[in-house]
Amino acid sequence: MTRARLFTLPSALSLALVVFATACGEKVPYPPTPGKAPSTSRASSPGTPVPGEPSGTGKAVAEPSPPAAPEAAPPRPVAVVRTPEGSFLVSARPGGPDLAVRKVPGLVLVKADGGACVARVLTETARAATGSPESRFVRLSFRIDGKDIDVPLPEAADRPDLIAAGKADPDMAGTFYHRESLTAAGMWGGKVAYVAAIDGFLGGAHPYASRHLLVVDLANGHLDDASSRFAGHDLAAEILGNARETTCTRRPAGVAAVEGRGGEPAWVVGLAHDVESCAGEFRIARIPGPAPEGPRPPEAPGPGKDGVLRLSNTVNAGPVADWRLAGPDGAAVMLMGSDRNDRAASPWESAAGRRGNGPTRELRFWQPGMAAPAVLGRASALLSVQFLEGVGDSRKIQESLDRL
Repeated sequence: MTRARLFTLPSALSLALVVFATACGEKVPYPPTPGKAPSTSRASSPGTPVPGEPSGTGKAVAEPSPPAAPEAAPPRPVAVVRTPEGSFLVSARPGGPDLAVRKVPGLVLVKADGGACVARVLTETARAATGSPESRFVRLSFRIDGKDIDVPLPEAADRPDLIAAGKADPDMAGTFYHRESLTAAGMWGGKVAYVAAIDGFLGGAHPYASRHLLVVDLANGHLDDASSRFAGHDLAAEILGNARETTCTRRPAGVAAVEGRGGEPAWVVGLAHDVESCAGEFRIARIPGPAPEGPRPPEAPGPGKDGVLRLSNTVNAGPVADWRLAGPDGAAVMLMGSDRNDRAASPWESAAGRRGNGPTRELRFWQPGMAAPAVLGRASALLSVQFLEGVGDSRKIQESLDRL
C-alpha cells in the first residue's frame, strides 16, 4: 500500500494507456475454459461485458461464432481417357485424391469452346431366315451439342438384303449371315481410326470378308481421308520391300495418324488381303517418314528398365505397360503391366481387327498432390488422353460432359 502511493497521476495514466493498447489487439476474446470461472485478467472497456459473464441484464452473452470454413472448390474436369472399351471422364480438385470418374460408351472429345461430342458404335441384328445365324449391322452415332446424327459409312451402300436373299435361295437361307464391326485401333488429336470389318456368306463357293481403316473426325462427325498425302507412294513396296510378292496382306486399305506407346506419333496404313486364300487377314503397318503434325508428347522420361514410371520425387508407379503425360510435372494416365517386361503394343505392332484388342489391364490416374495413383477401371489399350488443363471454361465443359 505504501508503494502504491508513490505513483504520480501521470504515471498511472501512462500505465492505463499501455494496458488499454494491449487489449485492443484482442479483437476476438479467448473463450473461457470449461468448468472454470471466466478469466477477468483481460482488460475491457467500461460497460463491455466479458463473454460468458452476466451482462447486467440477467442474460449471458453468447460466445462469438467461429469463422465459417471456406467451401471446398467443386471437382473440375481434368482428363478424358479414351480406350477401345469407352472413355473415362475424370474430375478432381487440384491436388485432391477424391476423383469423380464416369465411364461413357464411345470416344469423347472436348472442343476448344468447351463443348463435348462423342462417337458411339451401335449394333443392330437380323436373320436371313428362322434358325439362320445372327447377322450384325453397325452404325456410327455421333452426338454433338446435344444432337444425335449418324455418320454415313461406306459399308452401308453394299449391305445385302438378307430377307430377299433368303427368299431367293430358301434351301441355303439357313446358312446366310452378314456381320460388321468397327474396332477403335488408334487416335491422333480429335481423329479416331477404326478397323472396319465385314464377314459373311450369302451362297457361293466361299464366304466373303473385307477390312480397311476408317478415320472419323470427332470434332464434326465427318469421315477423314488422308490418303492423298501419300499420293504417288507405293506404300506396300515401301513397307514390305522384297517380301511384297509373297505376303498376302499387301493391299493398302486406309491411312491414319495414330499415337503409339507413350504417345509417340506415327502415320500408319492398313494392309488388307490381296489373295482370297487369306480373306479377312489384316495388319496395320507404320509408314516411314515424318510424323503427323500436331502436339508432341512432353519431353519427359518414360518407365525405366524396371518398368517403373517416376511421377514425382516421392511417387512412383509400376510396372507400367503404356502411359500418357500432361507434362514433366503434370498429371499422368497409366496402363499398368503384369510384370516389368509387360508392354502394350503400339497400333502398328498389334493385330487389331484380326484377334481383337487382347486382355484388359488396370488403368490409373495421378496428378500432383496425390500420394498415389488412383484406379479408374480396366482397358485393353490406351488410345489417347485429352488433358483439360487450360481447355475452355471448366463449368461449361462439365455441363457439356453431363449431356453426353
